Amino acid sequence: MKTKRAPTIKDVALAAGMSLGTVSAVIHGRTTVHRDIRQRVKLPIEQIGYSPNAIAQSMQSGSTRSVGILVRDISTPAIAAFVSAAQDAFYEAGYATDSNFRR
Repeated sequence: MKTKRAPTIKDVALAAGMSLGTVSAVIHGRTTVHRDIRQRVKLPIEQIGYSPNAIAQSMQSGSTRSVGILVRDISTPAIAAFVSAAQDAFYEAGYATDSNFRR
C-alpha cells in the first residue's frame, strides 16, 4: 500500500504559479511580498494542506526551535493549565513543544 506524501513547497509553487523563492518569502513572512501575491500563495497552501517541514527547517537553520517540558505530576490542575498555556505561547512564537509527563 502506497502512502500519500505530504505536500511540499514545490507543490505550492506549482499550484500558485509562482517561483519557489516567492513561495518561500510568503511562508517566512517577508514584508517585501505584495499583498496580492501573498494571497495567491496562501490559497494553495490551505487547499493542498501544506505545512513547513520542521526537520528540514531545523537542518537549514541549525536550530530545532523545540522546547521540552518535563512535569512530575500532570494531575495537578494548576500544573496542567500552566503546561497548556506554555505550549500555546511557544506555538505562537514558532516553537514546537515536547511534553514528557511522568507518573
